[in-house]
Amino acid sequence: MGDSVTDSADPMRTAIAYHQAGVVVAATFLGIPFESVSLDDGTMMGDGRMSGLVDFGDLAKALGEHRDSIRTMRSMLVMNRAGVLSEERSPVGKLTDPSALNNDWFFKMVFAMYPETGKRHAADLNRQALRLVDRYQRAIALVVEGMMTKGTMSAAEVRKIMGVDKP
Repeated sequence: MGDSVTDSADPMRTAIAYHQAGVVVAATFLGIPFESVSLDDGTMMGDGRMSGLVDFGDLAKALGEHRDSIRTMRSMLVMNRAGVLSEERSPVGKLTDPSALNNDWFFKMVFAMYPETGKRHAADLNRQALRLVDRYQRAIALVVEGMMTKGTMSAAEVRKIMGVDKP
């Protein structure tokens, strides 16, 4: 990344920042409202470090506005997968606790939703997440830089980086 703020940073904080940035960039694109994204949320991970957090506010209320619950759940799965993919593609690679919400969780949820066709649906959701991460790579990097500098970014700041005017 050259002279990026992530070059001298703790690799674990960088990995967490990329994961959370991937989630909020996907959330913004998919129309899932959130309030902020934070690099440190006060939750201890398995290795004793703090984890990041996306504050979805009153998620039940926000998701209640979406009439199609399957579509909403698919969007949540794509967001989760985008976080994992962003972290894997970060300069430090995937470092977060493997017991966290990750690939295993993603595939378990997909197969629970689609017991007969899970493999096909998992591949489709993974492709959607890959497209989002590829398309918004620059926005993800800018959100990471913002989190590494400020610790927390509001949804409005993320939308501004992505050039999205409304929530």
